[in-house]
Amino acid sequence: MNFSAIGTVLLIPRSDGVVDLSGHAVITAGNGEKGNYTFYSIGRTGADGTTRDNGAAFFHANPSGKLGIVNNIVVVFKDKIDNAGNGTTIGWE
Repeated sequence: MNFSAIGTVLLIPRSDGVVDLSGHAVITAGNGEKGNYTFYSIGRTGADGTTRDNGAAFFHANPSGKLGIVNNIVVVFKDKIDNAGNGTTIGWE
């Protein structure tokens, strides 16, 4: 299923080199249906500005719509975000 996600993330650097990340996003399916998720993760930012982190995301959507497959699920994930904000995420339900 094709969808887009637009949201915000707050990165809080800690003195030990670890970064706490938290945020939320709205996901929109190709038919215009919307859902949302919140997440929290912990990671490190390398010298090249790339952040690698692991965390959990909590999804909510209309249970009768196309996005119903993600309604009320939790996904454990790892991702990599470059210093331009582009990222790749792999997750497990």
